[in-house]
Amino acid sequence: MRRSLLRLVPRYSLRTLAVFMLLCTSGVGLWYAFRREPWVLAHELECRQYFATTFSPDSRFAVTGDDDGNVILWDVVTGERAATFETGLGPVVTWVKFSPDGGRMLTVGHSRSLVWDLGTRQVVGEIPHGGFETAGFLGSGCTVLVGRHIWSADDLGLVMDLEGAVLGLGEWLSSDGARGIVIDSSDHARVVEMGTGKVLRRLGPHKGNLTQACISPGGDLALTFHSEKTANHAAVWNTLTGEKKFTITGTSRLWCAQFSVDGSELFLGILGNTGYGDSTLSVHESRTGELLREMNGLLMALAPDGRRALFVGRVVDLRTGRSLGTVPIGGTYYYAQFSPDGNYLIDAPQWVPWRSEPGYEDHCGLFHRRRPEWWWGVFYLWEFWLTAALAAIFVWSVVRDRRRLARTG
Repeated sequence: MRRSLLRLVPRYSLRTLAVFMLLCTSGVGLWYAFRREPWVLAHELECRQYFATTFSPDSRFAVTGDDDGNVILWDVVTGERAATFETGLGPVVTWVKFSPDGGRMLTVGHSRSLVWDLGTRQVVGEIPHGGFETAGFLGSGCTVLVGRHIWSADDLGLVMDLEGAVLGLGEWLSSDGARGIVIDSSDHARVVEMGTGKVLRRLGPHKGNLTQACISPGGDLALTFHSEKTANHAAVWNTLTGEKKFTITGTSRLWCAQFSVDGSELFLGILGNTGYGDSTLSVHESRTGELLREMNGLLMALAPDGRRALFVGRVVDLRTGRSLGTVPIGGTYYYAQFSPDGNYLIDAPQWVPWRSEPGYEDHCGLFHRRRPEWWWGVFYLWEFWLTAALAAIFVWSVVRDRRRLARTG
């Protein structure tokens, strides 16, 4: 083996070997420049509740909550307070949601909810319901969902009672707002026409405890999750026919479930038995259940474009599984979210009002995806052309050496 390697070395000149080493070095620099997506900590925001953490629709403001029931709007560029809303909803604000046009804001407490006009920063109405179930503006913002009830956004009158729990880990409403999925008190999930409240399909029965449900962006597929003593099951249904397409069975707890933006893939985040270390994200074909790929780590948030995701400490390309950059998140965080434009990321601490021992953080980290400066573009172009030139010189040098060996051989 050593003798064959020694015979190989003299075949090429020192010039060729030197160019080869330079080519490898330049190639590494080009690869690093191509894959770099730096996330930097832009600001630390006061935060005592991860429930109230979100962004405004135009990504100009980040929202946090404190332990007095106040909701704070922060300017994402400067990190300064833009507004403070004293909700009076008690120590915990469970949801903060914006209307699609950004003109109104919904704050949800334990027993009641408030709708705010962001122009005047005044309360325009009160809804006599609250809680931890899903809440937000529906469709174009004409109606408001709080728990199982839908209210008019204009006069705050009751429009519809869904007569079931909305407990989706992913989206419970189709992208056009025409269909939603709710869990009733039995072992079925119901697909509901949102305009009329008509039940289109009942999906079931399910064995054990039916706990979660979500629907695809197109509204033609739905996922339900039910658990038994020895196993957990994720089932995908055709909402048009009520047919069960496939079931994925496992023993671990489902952390999150969501369809991709185009509805072609299904993401299942599984929480490991020992925490973050052995957690995984499995990506399945949404119509057949075929396992496409698996990624290690705990999924925290999906980017709006559906191509990137935040795992613990890093942003990952969901199509390839490669890391796009690290996010220096620290502390006992529980919740994270991308801004609508995908350029900001906020993490929030896990905090319980009646606990104040060390380890429970009192701030949120606002991270910014720093766009490359002009010099970074120059560096990238320099690396590209340098690598191309070295590759050409290397080929030319190898050809010369082979011709030299042919003449002397």
